[in-house]
Amino acid sequence: MKRFIAALTALVTVACTFTACGSSDSGSDSASDSTKASTTSSAENEDSTKTDASENSSSSGKETTTAAKTTGKKQSASTEPEDPDVEYDEVDDDVEDALNDMIDSVNNCDVEAYLNYQLPEKLIDPLLTALNVKKEDMLKEYEESSKDEIPLELVKVVGVHEDADMLDEAVDEICKNYEESKKESDRVFDIGDLDLKKYLDITDVWTLEVTIKNAKGEEETDEFLTYYLEDEGWKFDTFLFSSYNHVKSSKKRSMNASASSLQKAASAALCDLDVKGVKIEGKYIISSEDKKDRDLPDGMNREEVLELIGKYADFIDDTNWFVVVEGGECVYAAFQKKDSDYYAFGTYPADQIYAGGGKTDELDRSYSYDEVYYECTKALK
Repeated sequence: MKRFIAALTALVTVACTFTACGSSDSGSDSASDSTKASTTSSAENEDSTKTDASENSSSSGKETTTAAKTTGKKQSASTEPEDPDVEYDEVDDDVEDALNDMIDSVNNCDVEAYLNYQLPEKLIDPLLTALNVKKEDMLKEYEESSKDEIPLELVKVVGVHEDADMLDEAVDEICKNYEESKKESDRVFDIGDLDLKKYLDITDVWTLEVTIKNAKGEEETDEFLTYYLEDEGWKFDTFLFSSYNHVKSSKKRSMNASASSLQKAASAALCDLDVKGVKIEGKYIISSEDKKDRDLPDGMNREEVLELIGKYADFIDDTNWFVVVEGGECVYAAFQKKDSDYYAFGTYPADQIYAGGGKTDELDRSYSYDEVYYECTKALK
């Protein structure tokens, strides 16, 4: 299962280049970030694609179900803390049916059908042409590498029904970057006269958590986007919007919301300390782990600070976190549940990293929580 799309790994690189070859003020990836994104995707396709491949099914012609369900918690504008866990719900029947259809294509070694479930159909041939890859060759490699893995079986699928406009910004970015890429002589990806903006008409979006079992009885769980493309059906995305999903998933947004609540709590605690006459000026880090505190001002009592922060943010018990203080103000916060993956954490400002001087830069998505902390300590100097 983990080798399921070994034959398609090259497509990830092209897809990432296609979607992130330019830059934008909205905080999307630069060309160098694109390389990282494709590298990450390729590496994760040894791991996350264990399920990605098996979790992607689209049935052209199925009508989208738009009935709303109770979904994950939304970010609150108040200072109330927010649990970073996302509440997954049952998915609509047509989403699960399409997912099972995709799994059937995997089990039947139907690479062409699988590609149709992964990508908008009109983009597949241009990608393959650009790579000089033949579907027959992909099928051969897949049959050889996956013979001990199939048949695959869907064990469980749950999801969060996202806002309908969740991918609007990403579509605009894709269109902009494609236009920019056409100006570069080394680009061979060509979609002709296709109106990309009109074509990428996405009307329904879910974040799914899918568990798949292979022929050996091994189970893998992964999270990814699915969206409904008009005139084609459901797409289970590990290519076109994979980078966007890595940043914009519901779980990530909720983690960022918790980091924002932490920042507010730390700011309130600093005000309390200031009133008490405690020196709060300087550039320093306060952390849930005493060994990660850095440059606390003279006279500042760590335990008192933690007690005050906990007063305003009681959700931080048994979590990893740190805040950066500059000039008596909390300018940055990072938050992570202790049982989370190294790369599952939230920040305030969202998806930014402290750069010193009260400034932040865009967060490198390849960083782990500890790497973010280390970069913040360097920025203190």
